[in-house]
Amino acid sequence: MLAEVLNFPLDSLDVREKAWLELKENNKEYKWIGRDYLQYDFFTDYFKSLIDKVHELFGQSKNICVQNRQIGHPKVAETSHIIHQDSYRNSCVVIAFSTITDPVCFFKKDYNTFNNNASFSPVLMSFYSQSFAVLMNTQSPHNVMVLDKTQPRVLLQVNYDLYFNDLYDPNYMRIIEKVDKKKLK
Repeated sequence: MLAEVLNFPLDSLDVREKAWLELKENNKEYKWIGRDYLQYDFFTDYFKSLIDKVHELFGQSKNICVQNRQIGHPKVAETSHIIHQDSYRNSCVVIAFSTITDPVCFFKKDYNTFNNNASFSPVLMSFYSQSFAVLMNTQSPHNVMVLDKTQPRVLLQVNYDLYFNDLYDPNYMRIIEKVDKKKLK
């Protein structure tokens, strides 16, 4: 399940894309692997301000990850379709730094982890928000339906041991329950 954090509006995509390029430029020697766990000091001031805002709203995080699928680096796309529950975190706050058209699909708790075939239907499909930070329930079985492996995918993920229900507040969050069928064709 995904929920927009309505009291955490994002800057324009243009600003976020420039911030991502600045982070890469400031860390030219770093070898990105697709899912990078990074220390707070690694980040530029812009990223730090976002992380600080997440910590202000949700408390200190377990760790911080940048999920980065760049053109020519399909590792994340090759594994994203596998239905899974995250073992290393219970929830996360996600901020998109690129246009994300891939839907996140959520499945029943009794899914068969060894039966990851196309006939297994999700109970909910959501898309990452381009307007707000998003709280994600990583303990709900989920996958990403990669529609275009050539499209860059850059996400800042601030990870928590706390569960989605412990962090979710309906007073300033909205569950994302939409499916844009045109994007799925």
